[in-house]
Amino acid sequence: MAMGLLAGCGGNTATSLLPDPTVLFVNGSRDAGNLRLLLNNVDFSGSIAPGAAMANFTATEFIATADEAYDVVTASDDLSEQFDAEEQEFARNTHTIVAAIGQRNFVAGEEIKRLRQVLIPVDRNALGGSTVRIIALQGFNRQAGSFTPNVTLQTPGDNPTYAIRDLAFGETGTLDIAAGTNTWQIKRSDGESVYGTATVNLTGGIYLALLSGTEGAATPAEGPQITFIRLNTL
Repeated sequence: MAMGLLAGCGGNTATSLLPDPTVLFVNGSRDAGNLRLLLNNVDFSGSIAPGAAMANFTATEFIATADEAYDVVTASDDLSEQFDAEEQEFARNTHTIVAAIGQRNFVAGEEIKRLRQVLIPVDRNALGGSTVRIIALQGFNRQAGSFTPNVTLQTPGDNPTYAIRDLAFGETGTLDIAAGTNTWQIKRSDGESVYGTATVNLTGGIYLALLSGTEGAATPAEGPQITFIRLNTL
C-alpha cells in the first residue's frame, strides 16, 4: 500500500498538506491467538499471528481530536472480544506502532499482566550505513503467582556489550548498535535470572525487539521469546 498519502482538499494550510499518519500493528501476546487492530470499528490490520506484525506501516486518514479522532481497539480474530480500547489522534506525518502485549488468560488478582495495547511513536527516517537501532518493548511476564520485575535486554555477562536497562512491563527503550550477530537475553534487572535468549544477525536498519511470552507457559510457543521485527524505513 502506498505510503505518505496527501490529505484531501478540505483545507489550504501547510499543515493540511502533510502526509497522513501511518500505523503498524504487532501481536505480542503469545496466548491470545491471532488478533486484529480495529480503527473506528474497521478491521485495519487483518489477522495477525502471535509474534508477528503487519507487512508494513499503512497510512490512515488524519482525524483530529476535535472530530473524535480514532477509537483504537485490539480485538480477537473473530471479533467476539475486545481486549483494550482507547481514543487516539494520530498526528499528520507521524508513524505509530500499536502493539498488543500481555496475557489473554491471566490469573484473577494479576490483572496487571492482562492483554493490553501499547502505542509507540517511531522515527522511520533511514539511519544510513550499518547502524542498527533497536526499540525494545517489554511484554514478557513471569508465571502465575510471581511478580514480573523490571528486565534488561542485553548481551550476556555482568558487563554486557549492549544493554537496554530496567524496562517495566509495557515500557520501551532504544539503543543504537553496530550491525552484526549477537546473543540477547531477557535478564532480571535486579538479579541474575535469565528468562529468555535469542541469537540474531541484524543488518543496518530499525528493529522492534519484542520481549514476550510467559515464564513456565504450557507450550514453548507461549514461553519467553525475543523477536526482532524489522521496520520499513523511509
